[in-house]
Amino acid sequence: MSITTLPAETLETILICTAVAGHPGTIATFAQTCRSFRALVYNAVDSHLWREIYLSTFDDPRALRFVDLEFQWANNFQQYIEAESYMRQHCQPVRVKKMYNLRRSAPTTMFADLPIPEDSTSIVRALDGLLSAVHLSAPVSSPVQHLDTIPLTHAKTLTQAWLCTPAAPPTVLSEHPSLNLSWFASALAHGYPASLTMQFAGLELDRARDEEPATQALARLVCYTGFIPLASREDPAPVRAPASGSPGTRRSLRLAPPADGTPPRVLDLSADAQRRRTRVHARERVFHLHYLLRRRHWGPYRPVPPSPPPGASASAAGADADSDDDTSDEDFVPREDGDGDEDGDGDDGEGEDEDEDEDDAELERVRHRPRKRTIPRAEQLRPDWTWLAAARVIVEANIREKKALDSAGIAALFSLEALREGAWPPVREEPREGDAQEDDEKEKGKTRLDEVDGWDWAGAEGVWRRCVCWLDYNDLIRFDDEQLMEASIIVPLRLRIVGYGPPTVAAYPDRPTIIVEGEIGGAHWIGNDDDDDDDDVRRMHGTVEMIADGNVRWRLYSNSPHDDGANEWVSEGVQLGGVGSATGVLGLWTGAMHDNADPLGPFWTWKVA
Repeated sequence: MSITTLPAETLETILICTAVAGHPGTIATFAQTCRSFRALVYNAVDSHLWREIYLSTFDDPRALRFVDLEFQWANNFQQYIEAESYMRQHCQPVRVKKMYNLRRSAPTTMFADLPIPEDSTSIVRALDGLLSAVHLSAPVSSPVQHLDTIPLTHAKTLTQAWLCTPAAPPTVLSEHPSLNLSWFASALAHGYPASLTMQFAGLELDRARDEEPATQALARLVCYTGFIPLASREDPAPVRAPASGSPGTRRSLRLAPPADGTPPRVLDLSADAQRRRTRVHARERVFHLHYLLRRRHWGPYRPVPPSPPPGASASAAGADADSDDDTSDEDFVPREDGDGDEDGDGDDGEGEDEDEDEDDAELERVRHRPRKRTIPRAEQLRPDWTWLAAARVIVEANIREKKALDSAGIAALFSLEALREGAWPPVREEPREGDAQEDDEKEKGKTRLDEVDGWDWAGAEGVWRRCVCWLDYNDLIRFDDEQLMEASIIVPLRLRIVGYGPPTVAAYPDRPTIIVEGEIGGAHWIGNDDDDDDDDVRRMHGTVEMIADGNVRWRLYSNSPHDDGANEWVSEGVQLGGVGSATGVLGLWTGAMHDNADPLGPFWTWKVA
């Protein structure tokens, strides 16, 4: 019997079985054999075949509550398989060779053959496929059973909430582990492409590439997985090196000799050395004081380009947004004497070449024009994943090194399963005793607060833990010191919902702004007694809202210990993974008044009850 005589239903079942068996490429090969088979695979009247093929390997995206999409079964399946193929091909361990010195019998260096960087379009498509698989992983089927959070968040002291709750998020236990995340872990078995990994673990930090799509996509993945060192394998064939070879290392990459005649540098490719360099570069990003800009809303967001003034072209405004010159920043205050004249003598460009290009002249006018000091709106903000990835590296290293959590807590916090939507299910408010009077007061204040009816879609109310890291001012000049250690502390945080505001992004009308207040442990938190009177407890308030690209923004203020009404610190964070994930919120803290000398640092907050 010829295969062409089989019924279409039988052929479809065979194709689905090939996907289940782990041979999805067979489907494309089968479609190339004849026109009728191609029509069966790619020109079907509906999507039932590709839906079954997709669901044989990945989670059903229709179960997601907070993802609105018109799902393309065939396109998504093909993108994931292409991403897996790309990672398998380009993420193999780097081959290193031992180099022997003529005067020594022991190997002195090991050369590495780093692959040539691939086409950026292919890299971006592969990384986007990995990210899509994480974002479309199935929600937790057995969400965390809430403790009675009313006494913890409304009645008991912060110290009692601290003592009555675990230090780490609960392990995500689901009847059905995510197929997407299992596939994701398999695709990353050998880490990330070498050329991208070296952007984090190379000798130098190249900020010029931070805005590239591939860098942002990889950084977002690092936020989810942590840094994965580049794998290497030794080539058994030794190579003889000259007598003046470089000092020995375990696994290293010898770089080209510098032009000034200094000895060539050797890049150690051992996993520990890669982590050390990554942490040094992470410090350079995270604690860089000039990172705090109005255009970033003083948070871990990409700069929002200023609006072009009347008569200026969009290209000039865009060039202005990309410029690192201080005068191109929205926070720059132009001089009154000459309004942009460099020396204040009133000569504002006289004597310049009359044939200067008009675009350059327009760019100069844009750079030196007076600015309207506007703050970006929520619908304009997009996370800066390079900064957030560096924050993850810093906080994770401190948690592991200082054993702030036990092994089970570390496994729960850093688990891929913790990224799934709904580990902390959203809560619809139900009436409580004594709420009638509160409702009357809310109704009276709704006009003032611009409140609306809402619900806790983000799972904000409850008890949290917060790990905060910082550096002393004296340490800010020695980022490259591998012996440098950040200060860190884990403190309790509890939040109560006091109202709701209008949605900040029109695309998400069902997610109103959540208005919260509560308490947080300060830098001198102890937490040993049941009474808060003798402990460092700060008042906290803020909002949870959506931003431009569908991420969840957490903005929280804490007060000064000497003045209950004055804000001292502000935190800007982004939810990792799905809405209500156990992974929590990663972000930046700094001074609430945004003074020039304000410090900054990373924090990680996760819910425990």
